Amino acid sequence: MPWFPLVQIAGLALLCAVLVTMGLDKETWRISWIVGVPWLAFVSAMYFVAKARKARAVPAAVAARESGTG
Repeated sequence: MPWFPLVQIAGLALLCAVLVTMGLDKETWRISWIVGVPWLAFVSAMYFVAKARKARAVPAAVAARESGTG
């Protein structure tokens, strides 16, 4: 991956800068909590749903391949 450690470090630095900027303005901080926390919960829930579906689909695909139907 080109620029391997530099791009990741720059991304983390920019995220920290956003957090510091949000902390300086109370209105932005409140809005980010009202919008951000539910969004993070939704994205996390969808991740675990997709992960559970994939875990169930893999054994079914293996069984179908072993039985010769897939």
